[in-house]
Amino acid sequence: GRKIIGYPNNADSVLVIDVIKQEVYSVGDNNILQSGRHRIPQDRRYKYLGGASTVDEKFTYLFPCDAERVLKIDNETLSLSLVGPEFLEGENKYQNGFVAKDGC
Repeated sequence: GRKIIGYPNNADSVLVIDVIKQEVYSVGDNNILQSGRHRIPQDRRYKYLGGASTVDEKFTYLFPCDAERVLKIDNETLSLSLVGPEFLEGENKYQNGFVAKDGC
């Protein structure tokens, strides 16, 4: 692909490195990138520690560590959305993942 995505752990935005244009910038903000409500005081830390891109590289899905929902990134438009149910069971939920050779 032409873009490298940096997953937000303690940051309030997603890092984007465009390797073709040689540009570095960020997208998103703390309205969508939030730590779980179990973090008291709310310190906005440990949101996403892993993720995987789809085989066609159209989307990247980030796994919630201390965040409460999966983050979906459209790799073309760089729009962010939260998908799936809320995971409220606490901290360090998911940290790594992969796409299998068969695309699943």
